[in-house]
Amino acid sequence: MQFITPSLQSRIFSATSAHIYIRPHILLQPYIAHYTLHIQEIANKNKELVLIPDIAGCMVFTPSSHELDIQFWGATTKTVIVNNNHPPQRFFIEFKPGGSFPFTGIPQKELLNQQVDMHQILPEWKYKIQEFWFSTTCIYDFLGLLEHFLLSKLHHNESPNFLNQLSICLREHKGLDEICAFSDRHLHRILQNQVGTGIKVYQRLIRMNQALDFIQNPSLSLTQIAYFCGYYDQSHFIHDFKQVCGVTPGVYRKQMSDFYNESFKF
Repeated sequence: MQFITPSLQSRIFSATSAHIYIRPHILLQPYIAHYTLHIQEIANKNKELVLIPDIAGCMVFTPSSHELDIQFWGATTKTVIVNNNHPPQRFFIEFKPGGSFPFTGIPQKELLNQQVDMHQILPEWKYKIQEFWFSTTCIYDFLGLLEHFLLSKLHHNESPNFLNQLSICLREHKGLDEICAFSDRHLHRILQNQVGTGIKVYQRLIRMNQALDFIQNPSLSLTQIAYFCGYYDQSHFIHDFKQVCGVTPGVYRKQMSDFYNESFKF
């Protein structure tokens, strides 16, 4: 499979030494944040990488000469340590929070913090996507078939715009009464079904991913970051950060190369 071709260049919107980020089809953008190509030969040399929870699932494609392994990762609420030195290439579909539900119809609370072989939950997907992979010679052509397939599965569309707007409002630290007219119970049911968790955990994870963006800026103090993320008590911010990321903000800032977080999902 040829990864980078001239046809694909127009869809690449960002890149690092290890990752190439590709825009999805415009009709898929309410649900899919991006596709990622992970190129191991030039990747982080650490053998292990700590993935920061982003409350959004993904599909992980790992090719070999005779098979395309596909894993479905449910939304995560805790860090995950992954092997970072094998295999050489991976391809990801990175969903937005709640983005996989409209395609699969699977209640996301059943997949929370789970990593499942696609064959176990969506065998038709496994067979079709593997067929697409081995019948094409470049990522651009593979994406054409994959996106046509995904659009055909978009039958469980309830409220992607609502979830996207909810994420934006929570990042702006608005109260729930300013965001929607749903009862707490109804909102909890929507999030459990489409995202996988309740509103409190959802809000905490959005705040932490927002904090990770601010931490990249060395000129900002932890006190400033806590305030920008809606915390008026720095100790509360540090407590939540450690609960989600496993380390304090100060330790994270010193060891950022050991972590990977998805800044494009929000």
